[in-house]
Amino acid sequence: MKLKGPKEKEQGFEMAPMVDVVFLLIVFFMTVANFITQERVEIDMPIADQAAVSREITNRSFISITADGDIYAGAQPTTLEEITQVARVFYRNDPDFRMIIRGDQSVEHRLVREVMNAIAEAGVDNIVFSSFQSDV
Repeated sequence: MKLKGPKEKEQGFEMAPMVDVVFLLIVFFMTVANFITQERVEIDMPIADQAAVSREITNRSFISITADGDIYAGAQPTTLEEITQVARVFYRNDPDFRMIIRGDQSVEHRLVREVMNAIAEAGVDNIVFSSFQSDV
C-alpha cells in the first residue's frame, strides 16, 4: 500500500535573494559615485607639454592646493602637520604608496615646496604632480 505524504511544494525560482543583491549593488554604486565626486577640489590645473596619463590608480592619495593657498587632503581641508601624519600612516601600511599633488597654476611654488617637505617627512618618496596634457 502506497502512503501519501504531504504534497511537495513545486520548485521555483526565488526572487527575494536576487532583489536583495540588486539593491545592495545599487547602494554600493551610489556610495562609490558619491566618494568620487567628493574627492575633487576645483582648481585651475597647469598645462604641461610632457604630461602623461597614469595607468596606475591604486595606492595613491590626493593633496590639492587652491589659488588662495588652502590645502585639502582629498576634499577635506587640512594642515601641513596633518598631511605628514596621514602620509606616515599610509606609507606604513603600503611602502608603494604615492602622493599626488594637485596645485593651482597660480599658487606660489613656496607652498608646493612646503607640502612636498611635509610629505617627505613621513618617508614618502613617490610624489606625483598633476597637470593637464597639452593639445600640441
